Amino acid sequence: MTTFAARRWLLRSLLGAAVLTALAPRPHAQISITEADVRAFYVGLTQQTTFDATATPSNTAALQALAAQTGGGQTWTFTGLTYAAGGTIEVARVQPPQPGSGDPHFATANLIVRIDSSGTTGDPFFSYFRLTGSEFVVLGGALTLEGTLTVSRFTPGYRQPLPYTFGSTWTSESAISNDPPPPFPVETVIREESEVVGWGTLVTPAGSEPALMVRTLDISRSTITIPGLPPIVTVDSSRAVSFDTRGLTFATIFLGLDGQVQSGMYSSRTPNTAGEPQPGANALGLTVSPNPVVSETVAVRFELPEAGPATVRVYDARGRLVATLAEGMRAAGPQSVAWSSAGVPAGVYVVRADVGARAATLWLTVAR
Repeated sequence: MTTFAARRWLLRSLLGAAVLTALAPRPHAQISITEADVRAFYVGLTQQTTFDATATPSNTAALQALAAQTGGGQTWTFTGLTYAAGGTIEVARVQPPQPGSGDPHFATANLIVRIDSSGTTGDPFFSYFRLTGSEFVVLGGALTLEGTLTVSRFTPGYRQPLPYTFGSTWTSESAISNDPPPPFPVETVIREESEVVGWGTLVTPAGSEPALMVRTLDISRSTITIPGLPPIVTVDSSRAVSFDTRGLTFATIFLGLDGQVQSGMYSSRTPNTAGEPQPGANALGLTVSPNPVVSETVAVRFELPEAGPATVRVYDARGRLVATLAEGMRAAGPQSVAWSSAGVPAGVYVVRADVGARAATLWLTVAR
């Protein structure tokens, strides 16, 4: 697998390939993917394990045949191949503040996903998305390494149209930037061209589900500028065929530009049966005034549906606690607490209220 193919696997399988459908569980069903399907997927996912097809002639021949099965009413069978475990990740939808959540580039994000590599002690990766009725956008991600926040931004973002179905086509192009930047200036632009070329049933060792077959061409162009030398330009391209399903399984075949199979994999997911806490400002009627903050005193108001413990905190852009405004038992009804922003640097902050299983967050800008 090329470097770009590996990067694309991370983008699609960890960030974007989970843009999947809720369907009637009947074979060969036509599929339409909606915002509700995507949201349900991220609420329900807790763990994902990949299985890489071993590089044998029989596996390669089988994958090549699967990649050619386009059109309607297909059955794509990934059973009968030999596999090796490719790794497991823990996935959870989270609420701000999180590393990177104060970055202005992520201001429009309404979905944050935490990704941990199971069994390791490494820091988690936080992916930022914007999900609406018309599109699913990958904005980028953030990671804290040895105490330093590293942010990757996709501008304007990898865009997946919603809803989409058999016959849909789309093109997305984004520039990638990193903060802190690398030692030498690097400009990277990735273009993704996709088409839904088949529908039917995906069969893997983990089960059988209705699926869409999506062909994608990715082209990455990077320009490295080193003082005193001509710019170094590299172009890396890859093709892939993905089989997107309701969410418990999916599969991907990676191809060379000549259409020949390079590798393949399928993924098995563990669903979350515990449900989701009730996040969002509307759950508690959380408001902050004034916002932006131009005076020292900020009024934070929210509602308690019943008496119980409540906590209200303010965090900075790096997720560090700035102030605790309330903590302890409170009576039911309207609540109001005050925050003195005196001495707080200008910037973006997050106010978060936690009441039982409910959580509400709001962005707050301090202007001086």
